[in-house]
Amino acid sequence: MSNSYPINTMMAKRMLPILRNKLPMVTTVNTDFQDEISDTQRKQGGIININKPPRYIGRTGELMNIENTTITQVPMTLSQFGVDVSFSQTQLQLSLDAVAAGMADGVLDSAASTIAAKIEADGTSLFKQVANVVGTPGTAPTDASILATAGAYITSQGGSTSGDRTIVLDSFANASLATSVKTYFNPQGVINKAYANGRLGSGYGFEIYDDPAIQSFTAGTYGGTPLVNGASQTGASLITDGWTATTTTLNVGDVFTIANVNTVNPQTRQSTGKLQNFVVTAVSTTDGSGNSTISISPSITPSGAFQNVTASPADNAAITVVSGASTATSKQSLAYDKNAFTFACVPMALPPKQGVIDATVVKDKMSGLSISMIEFYDGKSNQRMTRFDVLYAWAATYPELACRIQG
Repeated sequence: MSNSYPINTMMAKRMLPILRNKLPMVTTVNTDFQDEISDTQRKQGGIININKPPRYIGRTGELMNIENTTITQVPMTLSQFGVDVSFSQTQLQLSLDAVAAGMADGVLDSAASTIAAKIEADGTSLFKQVANVVGTPGTAPTDASILATAGAYITSQGGSTSGDRTIVLDSFANASLATSVKTYFNPQGVINKAYANGRLGSGYGFEIYDDPAIQSFTAGTYGGTPLVNGASQTGASLITDGWTATTTTLNVGDVFTIANVNTVNPQTRQSTGKLQNFVVTAVSTTDGSGNSTISISPSITPSGAFQNVTASPADNAAITVVSGASTATSKQSLAYDKNAFTFACVPMALPPKQGVIDATVVKDKMSGLSISMIEFYDGKSNQRMTRFDVLYAWAATYPELACRIQG
């Protein structure tokens, strides 16, 4: 093809930083598994199981107390997403420079925005696996101390205190907090940034971003006086009763607490003094007697190396839903330690040459993002067609190191 449009590799490389700058969550989470998922995705149908490190109780004194090593895993499943565009061959031949400029100024930015919105939305949807929650559903936060409370949840669960913490805020929550921050004794630079740009920047141990991909959540339809049905329950499900018969439904992402079941620090196993939050992992509907068996995370673990609560719930212990009143809808901003979530992007294989004018795959070393750009020609329509593709995966590796900010 003597008139081949010689911009593919250049355009793909120019697109990566545009894409990266539109992905605040991708660039602030753990990306250490990029190489591992690349090696295994072909063998396992696009699924990788990430190994989490074991935990041990330890011993006091000289006498050995040998403990079993338990490795837990978190699955990551690859998703493919792309944008397809076309140009007339006549346009290309008449004005290559103009089209190249259009690609750089318009097509690349629009395609990157579409791809970024999908990737970021998939990342922020991980809120449904996060049990820690602060804020009032339906009301934008106005007191910046709510950020400190979110940080306290993360610290109490073993999160790093040396940085690498991020908050991605709904735009209205960001605007509300940026307005209120001027009343605090913050560094002048933070106050100036809030005033000039409408965003907080850094504060309370977090880097804070305005993220338009923040998700909404609607609480289930529930009522009654819910109670634990049976003492000494453990594991990832909870037998309950006392709900409004038949009509009560808890949605995936609903959060509740159980009376006298406190969370513990994962290393010291001492009570934090706060009730453990449990998030619903499968839709649960009551039967005609108001009974329901609810799938939950984290699993109730009152002892051992992975202990996370002070005790199993007592029979008839009260259950309180804290993710909002029945059917309430709220935005779910996220505060998180870097290791709470994992992102991986896999370089795609180049296609066969038949029918392809040009193809390239480029990778951004800074973020791990990878994008393929493939150009075809359709003789029937005299169109040069280009497709941009990404292959990526998200996982909530340590959801206890994150906290939802309702608003």
